[in-house]
Amino acid sequence: MRFVAHTCAQVLVAVTAHMAPAAAQLPQRATLQVARCAEPPTIDGGLDDPVWKLARPSDVFVQVEPREGEAPSERTEIRALFDADCLYLAVR
Repeated sequence: MRFVAHTCAQVLVAVTAHMAPAAAQLPQRATLQVARCAEPPTIDGGLDDPVWKLARPSDVFVQVEPREGEAPSERTEIRALFDADCLYLAVR
């Protein structure tokens, strides 16, 4: 039994050592801050409602196709708000 446990530990160390360089190369994940709003935004397709000013825009995106990991060919921005009942997302 000790031999099996020792062998499993060696395999675990070898796999972990092999994965460490790959894990170090993973890109940092972006985060999206979601702001709380007292009143819901007007849902009309526009972002001119003053409540959207509470939401910090995020534009940290990369493309998947055709060139994975590169900057997107079109700028995309997302804003997020929430209240007691709903989550509101604006993407343009």
